[in-house]
Amino acid sequence: MATSGICKLCCEEKDLQLSHFIPAALYPKNLTLEYATRNRSGVVDEHMKALLLCSDCETRFNQNGESYVLR
Repeated sequence: MATSGICKLCCEEKDLQLSHFIPAALYPKNLTLEYATRNRSGVVDEHMKALLLCSDCETRFNQNGESYVLR
């Protein structure tokens, strides 16, 4: 899924990718994640993602840190 917009890292107009706020590898497997705020609570049924970075910046994060740290 790609939508044009301003990349939050390079600040250029490009097609944005659906980016994870937390790397997918850090989400626990087979565990129900719950949240609570002052107004409501519930179960998180999918990873937190947003149209945030272009594919070049996603690749930059993956190759220059994320993969290394998650090993």
